[in-house]
Amino acid sequence: MLYWNPKSPKSQFFFNDRDNKTGKVFCVLFDIVKGKRLKEYRYQNTPIGNSGVAQKGGHFLGINYARMARLRPVTGYKGAHDWTVGQKHPKDAGIFKVNTNDGTKSLLISFHDLERTLKEQYKDDKKPPLFINHTLWNREDDRIFFFARGGWNGTRKEKKSGICNEFRWLKSQTVSKAYRRSSRMGL
Repeated sequence: MLYWNPKSPKSQFFFNDRDNKTGKVFCVLFDIVKGKRLKEYRYQNTPIGNSGVAQKGGHFLGINYARMARLRPVTGYKGAHDWTVGQKHPKDAGIFKVNTNDGTKSLLISFHDLERTLKEQYKDDKKPPLFINHTLWNREDDRIFFFARGGWNGTRKEKKSGICNEFRWLKSQTVSKAYRRSSRMGL
């Protein structure tokens, strides 16, 4: 994914890369005038890539592209390191918010939180492992939109429906407590 840096839109952009030795995905801030990488956002235990820069800059949303590639083969970064293998709804993966100035990250919502939200609509035995894609900030940078999907196997014929099109706004009053807790996280 490539995104211009709203804080320096004439010369800087973010892109994702993968470490050749470890297979871990990370995000890079690059300056085209200086011709070099200014910063790399690497997280050894939870390697994530950039999936959406805040409209006003200062943060990006990070997701596990290896998980996405494993659960929906036509997307993500195939062969990248995925710390969630064998976990349907992990507590330490989901959507992360990364501060582009100091590199700190926090988990906004986990797959475990999403699974609890969907529990009311779907029986446990029918909920496939979930993945996130298409994250998007609103113009004020106080809400995000995303798709929580599951049940993909690589073919259009065999795609399971239902969870595949679940989406919610963070901070919306119409969704579960798992989503409402984001209002305390300072989006």
